[in-house]
Amino acid sequence: MQFFCETCQRVTPVRTSCIYCHDSFLITDPPVRRRDIPTPTTNTPSHTSGLTPINPIALTKTSDVQTQPYSHGKTEVISTTPSLLVTIRDPLPDRFGDAHAKVWAGTLAASEVEKALGDDENLKVRRRTLAGESQPEHVALQNGLEGVFKKEVIEDSEVALWEWGGTPNNEVAAYLLAKELGLKMVPVTIWRSLQGKSSMQKGSFQLFVGGMETGNPTSETDYPPDAFLFDKLIGNSDRKSDNLGRKVIEDTAVPVLIDNAVAFPPNASLALNSTEQAKMRRATEQLKLAVTSFNESFIDSLPIAPGAPKSTKERLKTIRSILAGKL
Repeated sequence: MQFFCETCQRVTPVRTSCIYCHDSFLITDPPVRRRDIPTPTTNTPSHTSGLTPINPIALTKTSDVQTQPYSHGKTEVISTTPSLLVTIRDPLPDRFGDAHAKVWAGTLAASEVEKALGDDENLKVRRRTLAGESQPEHVALQNGLEGVFKKEVIEDSEVALWEWGGTPNNEVAAYLLAKELGLKMVPVTIWRSLQGKSSMQKGSFQLFVGGMETGNPTSETDYPPDAFLFDKLIGNSDRKSDNLGRKVIEDTAVPVLIDNAVAFPPNASLALNSTEQAKMRRATEQLKLAVTSFNESFIDSLPIAPGAPKSTKERLKTIRSILAGKL
């Protein structure tokens, strides 16, 4: 038996929760898409056409109706009969649907996504903890956007931060530097506050990229020279299959660089063998031009550890020498 998940719009074989997005709400049996749900009328005595009630809630009066947790949309009563309540999701705003792909294609401004991710009027509607050292959270907003939130970590020293696994500041810094260089491989990432269990928490909030497959860091198709060069610039030695994504945008497979918390290490130099140098020289002319011409003082504005700007500039100098054929 199969069920249709109204959250991610996929058919899932499990009724209790979706195997793709893990949402335990809005799963219909048999699979029925939102547009196939008949419009209720005031004379409709039941929830129509054999559609199984979704998460039935016993009602004693209409005023008892409340929006269910983890729902993007609104709750509509289609009968005053107890337990006949169905949740119907409002369609996501077209401009934010598959936002990362639209930013990549240039049909949606990154600045608009940045603003929407930081919109305090759109309360979070779903939070779940993901696997990882920093215990990131997958957060959905009422405006249709979803993101990965990593809370700020306070440690006594930079060494302790790196032993712990980096800092969320680096997630924001990686996005800002990629944006400055004209790269769209790092999803839109901002710094914002979200309500925690007992208090407000500050941290990085990165746009969640749906429809992404796992990339292979040993494949130049999945991990092209542009991505390789960028990782060497930010000092990210942690690129592996679980933080290298592959997404098809406009019939082209493009890399998605996520989880950049361990980038920008202080006091880290760059040494590349001849094979690595050759791969770096195969970067696109557009990125080579950006790397060789952008003002390195921009690095000083990044929210990274005190010793990191200096080491980043040193790596930049080495990369420029490689691209110029001087190494």
